[in-house]
Amino acid sequence: MFISPRFIILILILDCWMSKRVLPFYNRFFDLFERLVIEQWEAKTFINNVLSEDLINDENKKKIYKGINVLYKCGYLTRKKNPKNSKVFLYTEAQPIVDYRAKKINEKIEKVLKEKMNTISDSLNTKSKEAVFISELKVEYPEIACQIDVLQQEHLQILNDLSTKKNVIKKLMQHFNISEF
Repeated sequence: MFISPRFIILILILDCWMSKRVLPFYNRFFDLFERLVIEQWEAKTFINNVLSEDLINDENKKKIYKGINVLYKCGYLTRKKNPKNSKVFLYTEAQPIVDYRAKKINEKIEKVLKEKMNTISDSLNTKSKEAVFISELKVEYPEIACQIDVLQQEHLQILNDLSTKKNVIKKLMQHFNISEF
């Protein structure tokens, strides 16, 4: 059974913040964590990155402040006072956000490599069958063998290229500890 990393983090946040308080704009915050590195952000930077222009209003700004506070209290953000303005905090992502982003990147890498492996494997199978068929034609009709040698060589080159790509993907999968199946 697959459990989403977002679900795990939500459970951790709820465990940490054992009250009726939850993370407002939950999905938008986690989309933000995937896309951007949070380093010394003021609350207004969160507002501009979490909310679209049509959602920026006083009520939603308060929700963002609340969300930042939940994330801070649960250890997902660190904060320090802005040296230029002591009334303003600067927030930086903590290790759980770094880990979340790394996990999402690894999931994307795995998805891309598996999709490419499937595509290349399918192409390799098709080209192999075509190459066998061309060889059979040459044996069955020796009088046209010379004319289809060029086509056979093209297929063999394509097979070689596909095999090379497949080997590269296998090495990348090994590097990222991804199983082939």
